[in-house]
Amino acid sequence: MNICLIGKGLTNLILAKNLVNKKIKVSLFYTKKKQNKTSIRTVGITKDNLNFIIKNNVNINPKGWSIRDIKIYNEVNKIEEIFNFSALDDYRFSIFKNDDVYKKFENSLRNNKNFTIKEIKN
Repeated sequence: MNICLIGKGLTNLILAKNLVNKKIKVSLFYTKKKQNKTSIRTVGITKDNLNFIIKNNVNINPKGWSIRDIKIYNEVNKIEEIFNFSALDDYRFSIFKNDDVYKKFENSLRNNKNFTIKEIKN
């Protein structure tokens, strides 16, 4: 089976890694964009998804910055809590630098015989 992915974002890299692990051939097409060299963007990964990433042999720090509680408040009434992720004895999410996770997945795919990447110039 052959799969074509369009775009070189983190989601497509994770999907490509999962597919090539299942011995499916993946071709990824992308256009080059200007990148901000001093990106401070972060990504939150749930504990279950982090375990999936580690299980699929992507060398990533297993903790990142652990988050036990996330609370979302009403925009109008800033005191009213409308949603709460809480963990009493463990963490719920880990926060990572987006660029670090991106590079780990990009490197994990680099020499895989089932993966090709092609830049679209026009």
